[in-house]
Amino acid sequence: TLFVFCEGEAGSVRVYMWRCGFDMKALIVLLVALPLISGQTISTDNVTTSDNFSTVTTFDDIHTTDEGYYMNGDKCFCPGLGGSCYGECGRKYDAAEVASVEAFKYGRFETRLFPSIEVDGTVATFFLFKNDSDKVEGASWQEIDFEVHGMGIHSDKPIQTNMISGAIGERSMSEKFFAAPGRPGRKAAQTKAIKRGFHHFAVEWTPDHVSWYFDERRMRRVVSCDAPGADAEECSPEVSQLNGTMNLRMSLWPVDPALNWAGVFDEKHTKLPLTVYYDYVKVYDYDPISKGFSLKWADDFTSFNSSRWEAGTHTFDRNYAHFRPDKAIIVEGDDVNASYLALSLTPANASIVVPVPRDTKRNRYEHKEVCEAGTTVVWEKGLRYEGGILSFAMHVPADDGLVQCAAACAKTAGCSLFSVYDRSDCTGFVSPARQVQDERADAGFICMDGEPADDRVFRHLREL
Repeated sequence: TLFVFCEGEAGSVRVYMWRCGFDMKALIVLLVALPLISGQTISTDNVTTSDNFSTVTTFDDIHTTDEGYYMNGDKCFCPGLGGSCYGECGRKYDAAEVASVEAFKYGRFETRLFPSIEVDGTVATFFLFKNDSDKVEGASWQEIDFEVHGMGIHSDKPIQTNMISGAIGERSMSEKFFAAPGRPGRKAAQTKAIKRGFHHFAVEWTPDHVSWYFDERRMRRVVSCDAPGADAEECSPEVSQLNGTMNLRMSLWPVDPALNWAGVFDEKHTKLPLTVYYDYVKVYDYDPISKGFSLKWADDFTSFNSSRWEAGTHTFDRNYAHFRPDKAIIVEGDDVNASYLALSLTPANASIVVPVPRDTKRNRYEHKEVCEAGTTVVWEKGLRYEGGILSFAMHVPADDGLVQCAAACAKTAGCSLFSVYDRSDCTGFVSPARQVQDERADAGFICMDGEPADDRVFRHLREL
């Protein structure tokens, strides 16, 4: 075990620990990690090597065992390599994380999130993570992130996407930040656009690509170099490394002020509690034949389903708080049918009353179009549907996307409306939440009369 001591803020001593042998590889890992201790990052062509795999603490009574290491009079235990720590680990704040009990391999994962955080040094998340990536030596690290930063250096582009692969000491990242589409890339405009209401977030993970969607618009798509027809200059080898099972997680936490990744958490002026809200989560299976997704299950958070979710009880090196189950609760909305998963950030051991979120768009869109006799499909340019209950999501050829999407909807049970965004992202809906104007999209609905409609849809659209 190697101990590195350095001066922290206000003269406090922080202890950073790595469990590694005294060989050349360990020395290289240490040399890479040292700049990260002081809050720096080593980047090359948008890929970051992050070896800051350490526990930050003010305790000096640390002793190691084969199972991990202990501190604070053995009241704080960090199993394995110490990526996560449990017990009384000296955090002054409580926060929350909820993780799925089930692990998944590929699929589409959606949530409707109100990331109501407007302070430096805070992060709200929706991500996939391979369990024990941070504990077992030699284990592959696998993670797909979708996060919103409270403020900080990325407040003009507060939506973060990331893939992490490799192993402890040799992790690769591909972090990219985005602004809300169609809004000015300024702090005030992005704060208003993203953090003062609910938004739809979705991640697609397949053997061939990883994609991130914000309000049904694709923000980013990374194609595997192993995918058929992949562009050697544009593809990523990381995608093929994300080949294990991962569970789905949601969290709110403050970043250690020693780092400046999401801004510096201001302990003196930040007003607590802070709360973010998740309206629902939907998980879709991936079909390797059609390359599409089918709904596996949905959770509207009418209650906390302990057979599906478990609340975190740990902390980790960048987290300035400790995850506590009592900071992850279900709250009822103003609407009799509304309920939300609420994750809160508070002073340690604080009791709070979680406010009801302001939700102005929860009412479902009601389709009122009437089909004329003999019509099989009706569509309109510059329109799309979003949210609500999806029937499927798939990619279609850009040169024939509208036809393919309409045909897929026509032959899918329950699907009556569809949208095509950017010519190739097709989504079928049982009941969307709303329709919006969007010049990059086309939307339509199927007029069904009890007969197979897919062939008629093809003919009708091609005639148009």
